[in-house]
Amino acid sequence: MAQRRARSVVALVFFTCASAAFAQTRGITAEDYFAFDALSDPRFSPDGLTIAFVVTTVDQTQNRRRSEIRAVPADGSRDTATLTTAPQSSNTPRWRPDGKAIAFLSARPAAGDPEAAGSTGGGARTQVWLLPLAGGEPVRITNLLNGVSAGQWSPVAG
Repeated sequence: MAQRRARSVVALVFFTCASAAFAQTRGITAEDYFAFDALSDPRFSPDGLTIAFVVTTVDQTQNRRRSEIRAVPADGSRDTATLTTAPQSSNTPRWRPDGKAIAFLSARPAAGDPEAAGSTGGGARTQVWLLPLAGGEPVRITNLLNGVSAGQWSPVAG
């Protein structure tokens, strides 16, 4: 009998709290949109232990979206690590088959580019970059005139 009463009290408290929460709902506002973090393009590492993914936020002051690549252990044992932090967006993470680096797309200028020195040129085109996970800065590995819109590692021949 006491156990039944306890369940009834728990159910009553739950429904009271739930109805109070629903009574306070409102529509999504523009401010809510600016606060959203959109997660996309999750990719497991070749060993299955880490997930790389893209987080896109809205920079309200610059009126634009900005994406960066993050990684997290697949078992959730540690917090998320931010892998790319440039002012330019980074997206489309693709694990190198050996798992020691991640290729990604970005329109950031490379060292020595006129854009890197503050030139007001036409801006960098999206290229493929390689981030070694043992440490170091990303390195641009393509320099195509019209840029790159997608990329994928070729399968490893066995």
